[in-house]
Amino acid sequence: MIRFPNRGRGSPVAPSEIPSWVASVSSRTFTSLASSGAATWNTGAGAVIPSRAYRGTNPIGSIMDAYADPAYDPITKKLYFFGGGHGDGSCNALVCFDLATLTYSLECDASPTSEYPPNYLAGANNYTLPSGLFLGNYFRPLSQLPNPIDQPYAAAISKPVADHRYGSQAVRAKVGVPREIHYFYAVPKVYNLDTHAWDFDPSWTEDRLWTVREVGARANIQSAGLGNNIGFTDQANHQLGQGTMCVYDDVTDQFLVTLVGGGYRYGFFLWDAATRTCPRVVSNTGSGFQIVESTPMVKVGRWVYIFTSDISLPYYQRVIDRGIRFNFDSGVIEYFNITGQSISHGVDSNQECAPCWYSAVTNRIAFWSHNPTDKQNIYELDVGALTAGGGTGAINSAYSWTMTKSALSGTAPSVISYKYNGVVQIPEYGLAVVLPHSTLAPIAIEI
Repeated sequence: MIRFPNRGRGSPVAPSEIPSWVASVSSRTFTSLASSGAATWNTGAGAVIPSRAYRGTNPIGSIMDAYADPAYDPITKKLYFFGGGHGDGSCNALVCFDLATLTYSLECDASPTSEYPPNYLAGANNYTLPSGLFLGNYFRPLSQLPNPIDQPYAAAISKPVADHRYGSQAVRAKVGVPREIHYFYAVPKVYNLDTHAWDFDPSWTEDRLWTVREVGARANIQSAGLGNNIGFTDQANHQLGQGTMCVYDDVTDQFLVTLVGGGYRYGFFLWDAATRTCPRVVSNTGSGFQIVESTPMVKVGRWVYIFTSDISLPYYQRVIDRGIRFNFDSGVIEYFNITGQSISHGVDSNQECAPCWYSAVTNRIAFWSHNPTDKQNIYELDVGALTAGGGTGAINSAYSWTMTKSALSGTAPSVISYKYNGVVQIPEYGLAVVLPHSTLAPIAIEI
């Protein structure tokens, strides 16, 4: 069937703008796009990434499978994949998947393997150059390698090393400004989609982090007994933590980024893309409503909804049963509890988050679990019913919001890699798309 979904402001989409594959997607059904010509990641991306002696257990597949969501550009309808890292894979290529044509292309080539230090991805010191100098999160240029023993590994073009990204990346998709992908986990990174190059700042060496220094100062991290020096040496505790998530707002040109980890950060901060400064930090969103790692979040209108759980429970016993919403215009924070059904936040080694997305057609937020016993189902929250169940939205009078559960037709993915906010809603197409695993073709879901 041909859809005429509404854009955000109500203007219909012309049939000529809708790819032909959209008509093959049935309502409330898992629809594999393999029948529409979409290749698996391993086939499609593997064909465009130059063959080299990359290191790791799964150098190409890990870009998708190893703890990293793609960044979605809603203007061009393209997804950008960057990931891998640790022992999973060293290939630091940036790969594009075009949702209109269901094809892959190479956005930015990987670093040549000749730039790898001898022990790169080989043991505990896998980011150390021969002299003992910490490689950092970029392959270093010659100007940063004073010791001759390190200089054979100088990077001709400085590019970031492959690493886990979680859901910490988003495209700066605002008309009239540079199109950039901002990556926030650990050492923040920026890729410029206009110039097709990484934005390398020579001052981003070792663990001197422009975002963390700024956020740290504003969040008064020294009050946690961590000292006044924001040039951290204890990276595990003080960089932006594992499970960092973000969303972008094209009106304010700001990112909302979760500030989690270290046992004391349960909040978020705002990051101004134009000035690269931090106008606001909420280090803790309040007792009972703390933001946790890998928390699902979605933007609906001027609000971003952040879903969380009981932090006193072990990670894999948590369910999504509460949350907050933040208004980009007013700065107001409101609170809600979730009743009815509840979806697991983390259930096994393949799930650290239950990805969510928003459908403008139904005005509902939908969640999908990786749980092998639950992956045929979706869970939904009616945005229009948030205030209907009582409460004022204050922390001591939270809204009561009812979640429902229903089964989808079709066949859920047979295997799923780590996904965070990796289900991408495409309002113009009236459906969502997920690339579930490197061995599977993309899947579309229309609710």
